[in-house]
Amino acid sequence: MHFGSTIAIFKASAKEWQTVTGLGEYACKGLTTWEKAYPKAKQQRKFLEKYQVEY
Repeated sequence: MHFGSTIAIFKASAKEWQTVTGLGEYACKGLTTWEKAYPKAKQQRKFLEKYQVEY
């Protein structure tokens, strides 16, 4: 285990995530901006559920 807890994962920096094997630069950047993207993702999920799109 790399970070010890779920909370620690989201508090970690992109530099810390880059030490995890298999996480690329794009994924690390996404993890640092998740708070900005979360409302949009939540909205998109509602749309998918409303129209019964399998995901």
